[in-house]
Amino acid sequence: YKNEKYREFGWAAARLDDLPVDLYIGVGGANTAGFVAEVLAFSEQLEGRGYPGLRLHTEVLEGRDHMEIVRHMPELGLPWVFER
Repeated sequence: YKNEKYREFGWAAARLDDLPVDLYIGVGGANTAGFVAEVLAFSEQLEGRGYPGLRLHTEVLEGRDHMEIVRHMPELGLPWVFER
């Protein structure tokens, strides 16, 4: 990963047996292809760890950039998190 924070989290997450969270990740499709790819790789890495308590949803919001989706994350992510 180019982004050091993803790398740091991956290093720490590798030591966990479980990650009991509901996590919605949204990324704007109008961001650079590299940024979108990093976010998707991060999501795939989390999913690939097989944490029993992790409920993860990742969405690419086509036509939107980072600044456009930030303000919409609560309305997009919270319904998914609380849909149980």
